[in-house]
Amino acid sequence: EGNPEHVGALDNAVCDAANGNACQLNGAWGIAVRGDYAYVTSDIDDGVSIIDISDPTSPTHVGSITDDGTTKLNNALGIAVVGNYAYVTSFGDDAVQILDISDPSAPTHVGSITDDGTTELEGPITIEVVGSYAYIVGLVSDSLEIINISDPTNPTHAGAITDDGTTELDGAYDVEVVGDYAYVASNVDDGVSILDI
Repeated sequence: EGNPEHVGALDNAVCDAANGNACQLNGAWGIAVRGDYAYVTSDIDDGVSIIDISDPTSPTHVGSITDDGTTKLNNALGIAVVGNYAYVTSFGDDAVQILDISDPSAPTHVGSITDDGTTELEGPITIEVVGSYAYIVGLVSDSLEIINISDPTNPTHAGAITDDGTTELDGAYDVEVVGDYAYVASNVDDGVSILDI
């Protein structure tokens, strides 16, 4: 307890110099930490970087994956990590990308789902995974999208709710799921919606 003390860091310039421009930390946005690894999204580099943090005084780059035509990582923002998978929101692709991270040095594309008229994934920003479902807030679509991820290779639309004047979802920005409810913070409506899911 007390004042925080700096113990270590890894910035894009130093990391790229040591790893041949492979770090993908330019525009670092979202982070999830599981075990000895930190998974970091990049809004500018359009990707995900994996960092070994087993020694907090000397974090090291382990692997990365970028938007390459087969992945949906343009403007990667939100990230959730569960088991061997990372679930990433792609603001630029209006999509959710699922990555296999079982080998941290070589994350791979597993599946993705995009905004296609049946989903509410326009401008997805934040994601939370609970059980077999991913809950995504769309900043542009003013919505909460629910995706069934029981088959990571084929995520499917399960349900959605959009701002309709009775909700506080205009500018939906973040989501937390607890039990049967999703709590969504919205920065345009200056409010919180509680949704029975």
